[in-house]
Amino acid sequence: MSNQMYRQQMLDHYKNPRNEGEMDNPTHTSELENISCGDEIKVYLRVKDDKLSDIKFQGKGCAICLASASMTFEDIKGKTLDYISKLDISNVEKLIGIELSPSRKKCAHLGLLTVQNAINNK
Repeated sequence: MSNQMYRQQMLDHYKNPRNEGEMDNPTHTSELENISCGDEIKVYLRVKDDKLSDIKFQGKGCAICLASASMTFEDIKGKTLDYISKLDISNVEKLIGIELSPSRKKCAHLGLLTVQNAINNK
């Protein structure tokens, strides 16, 4: 996929985030903020049989933060908690398909970190 196609995909996820909203009776929740830029993500997880059966999120922040959260959450739904806990920024970068500066990596990583925080702090 070309950089332009990845950028279009990110813009679509930013304008139309998947899994956005609140969840009744989540099994796990977490909220994190990137203090260097003000991005915020709150996740609501439903875990069943050690798998992420559903995820919802609310967030405010830059396009990279919200689009990468939407893309990441869509990708990890249905995966095991062990699999999710082993992911890192390189997995997110591969998913979004564009190279990021160090400061933008923090924006792109926030969604995954918030999910991992929810899983680890049950």
